[in-house]
Amino acid sequence: MEALRSALPNAIFFTNQLDARLAHPDEWRWTRNLVVGSPFGFDLGKKYQDVPPFAESNQTAFYTATLLAAGNPLRQIS
Repeated sequence: MEALRSALPNAIFFTNQLDARLAHPDEWRWTRNLVVGSPFGFDLGKKYQDVPPFAESNQTAFYTATLLAAGNPLRQIS
């Protein structure tokens, strides 16, 4: 992003990888006009027990898939 921003200052970029670094104020110069379409956020929300927040969406997805593959369904809080 940083390398492309000077060559394409008004471009709109798209990614499907949500990463905490994209939202850091030091990165805003490079990440403006960035559209993020990610199936997972940094966590699974407050309705699921014992699921820690992650630094990027792939970590959340891998954790969830591993739990489900191991036969440990996510427990929802009522």
